[in-house]
Amino acid sequence: MKYFVKNIIGTPWQNHLALSLICVTDRKLSPQSIYNLMSTINARMKKFFVEVELSTMDDFNYSVVEKYMTSEIVKEHSEHQRQSFLTAYTTFFFNMSKWISTQFTNVLQDALSKYLFPQLPFDNRDFKNYRH
Repeated sequence: MKYFVKNIIGTPWQNHLALSLICVTDRKLSPQSIYNLMSTINARMKKFFVEVELSTMDDFNYSVVEKYMTSEIVKEHSEHQRQSFLTAYTTFFFNMSKWISTQFTNVLQDALSKYLFPQLPFDNRDFKNYRH
């Protein structure tokens, strides 16, 4: 919670990560796992918003992540950093989707959907430097 208050409040993705924080806490992920996922996603979102000049979450979509994964943006990051981000992102998305679909009515699911990160049409295996 301290990390969230200190580093995420005031960002365009604060509501997305707030909902994610509630979800992963309810799903009983360990505090260290939650911190690792949240800090990884937050750090990349900061980079994306600067490099691609995004201003709102409506501007963020899977093509930004694809550009990141193919080294078109944030060129100084290693393949390991890119893979770590994509793993964290897909873990968050999976947990959020499952949690929302099992905990809320369809009406509430629709209302909360605006706070979900976009689903990605790819995973680590789709990129050249994927290691098993």
